[in-house]
Amino acid sequence: TICTGASPAAGNLNVVYQSIEGYNVSHLDFGTSAALSIVASFWVKSSITGNYSCSIHNSALDRSYVGQYTVSTAATWEKKSVTFAGDTSGTWLKTNGTGLHINFDLGCGTDFEVAVDTWVSGNDKRVSGQVILIATSGATIQFSGVQLEEGATATPFEHKIFGQEL
Repeated sequence: TICTGASPAAGNLNVVYQSIEGYNVSHLDFGTSAALSIVASFWVKSSITGNYSCSIHNSALDRSYVGQYTVSTAATWEKKSVTFAGDTSGTWLKTNGTGLHINFDLGCGTDFEVAVDTWVSGNDKRVSGQVILIATSGATIQFSGVQLEEGATATPFEHKIFGQEL
């Protein structure tokens, strides 16, 4: 991502995201009292240091959880992880529809700000006061080795060729 120096309006969404099919996350039991925690781990390299948001939400966009990670050194690959408590309420698809979305905030507007590390009813993506990457002309961010898995502890990224995974 290379940014143009624009400040987001309150209702602007500026994220990198991945949708995950409900069949692939149904075992997490989101929406029940048995909901399991998950952890996102990834490598990030940004031209701007500071706190950033990573969030998950359901397909109806009415349940979300915003976590936080910190880029400590500009222009350097850093390994990060964000843990999300299992959601015991809400509706989470367990079909071939979207089960959940994982989002990396680049500078959403204030309509999408919420407290960190708590489940909320809404479509929230970031925490107030965090880096608004898009507001800096020429700013960059890169992600690699993104992995989402059950539990609270990230494991090393598994490099598998297609045939092994299949």
